[in-house]
Amino acid sequence: MHGVGTELSAALDERPEWICTDSRGASVSLRAGEWSVFVEYGRLFFSYWTSSRTVVWRVVGFRRNGDTLVLEVARLSGAERARLELVPRASAQAAAACVKQARRAQAMRLAALFCPAGGRIVELGLSRAPRPAQAGRYARIIIESSAGRLAIAGPVADVSPQEADSFLAASLGWFVRLRERQRPVERFALAVQSALSAAIAKRLALLRDEWREAIRLFAVDETGDAVRPWPLVSLAELLATAAPLSALSPAEMSRTAQTLLALAPDAIDVVHARGGETLRFHGLPFARVRRVVGRERAWFGIGARRVLDDESWPELVRLIAELKEHRRADASFRRHVFHRAAPEAWLESLLRRRIDALDPGLRLAPLHAQFRVPRDAEDARPVDLVAQRKDGRIVVIELKVREDPGFLIQAADYWRRVEAERRAGRLSRLFPDAPLADAPAIVYLAAPALCFPKNVWALARTIDPQIEIYRLDLNEDWRAGVRVARRTRLTASD
Repeated sequence: MHGVGTELSAALDERPEWICTDSRGASVSLRAGEWSVFVEYGRLFFSYWTSSRTVVWRVVGFRRNGDTLVLEVARLSGAERARLELVPRASAQAAAACVKQARRAQAMRLAALFCPAGGRIVELGLSRAPRPAQAGRYARIIIESSAGRLAIAGPVADVSPQEADSFLAASLGWFVRLRERQRPVERFALAVQSALSAAIAKRLALLRDEWREAIRLFAVDETGDAVRPWPLVSLAELLATAAPLSALSPAEMSRTAQTLLALAPDAIDVVHARGGETLRFHGLPFARVRRVVGRERAWFGIGARRVLDDESWPELVRLIAELKEHRRADASFRRHVFHRAAPEAWLESLLRRRIDALDPGLRLAPLHAQFRVPRDAEDARPVDLVAQRKDGRIVVIELKVREDPGFLIQAADYWRRVEAERRAGRLSRLFPDAPLADAPAIVYLAAPALCFPKNVWALARTIDPQIEIYRLDLNEDWRAGVRVARRTRLTASD
């Protein structure tokens, strides 16, 4: 691995700036000094820094394809795999121009599917991209015919069901602006791949009546040559069809986990799962404990894993010492990978100890972190935190530490899944020592002020008013202690 690492480092050093693109199409510009290649426990790792986080991958394979560096990478013990392509910035600019041209051509094909005889295309473009040189991932089309004007939004790049929130938020933001024009557009269509249709349909149920009536959903076939209407579902139907929660039983902490917890009790928390326990240092996983054939076994390490035994124990102690040095609010070197990694998990770990920092009316316990309500087939993400207020109401808490366009839609969809369980009477066993209020759950969106999407207020006007959502602006130095600078209701009450 040292030889491959040396070769990769030398290749990266040939150019002062690279464009790194992952399998999903997300790109980041890297300048010299913003990446690192290193070997730990016989495994090769590639990490790079962005403005909001540190990304660490284990390198499974590396090859050159002309000027492009291709890395096959993995993490989470191989459960997540991806391909990274690093292109010199000059070459990347030419490639971006080709991508933009191809996406505009695809948008033109989409427009042709909706343009009736005698109609005309008034506008055709792409959504705004994260970087000026990149091409937007969504088509934005306005067609005029005898029936009036119709606005159409649809992906022209691969969009997974997990990205449904971001796509819908971007499209809704555009629709809102079209309604505010001097000559407003009042009819809208979403044209998405069939795999995305079910996820979008459920999120459209979260909107106000006027928006649900104005928007139509269409599924685009695999060839892109035909569209068909996709049936919508009402919020009432979704709330009445909750799947049963998995059986929950109090988890006893293993002896190994208790020993590790004692090394830094103020910083380490233990997350229980069916497979065992994960130990996190301010939210950063560093050890796992499993019961194998009736015996406890443990592994530790950031990125690479090593079996914990008497021989490796000193290495674990050194790892904890490094975490104590770098993963703290007043760390001297804040660009260290331990400080920058998993910031949202860090924020969550602080709130698990003091959830009343968000609202003095929240009960300290029980508090359910990374709460897995029965998931939709297309969405496996857990809710960050589920708590109970002293008045008995359930609170769905979603956290962000960097701007996420889908923040509001994601939280509203979490509300839908939790509220369905509440109405089915399945949440009382999660809070056995206090009765639940006979009232809908509420949502807290908690993030530093600059991390809220700029159009969050406009998007909030599209959400069904029965979904009670509050915006909690946190202090920027939340690592030193979470404080709420401002608390406002986002969704209007009718």
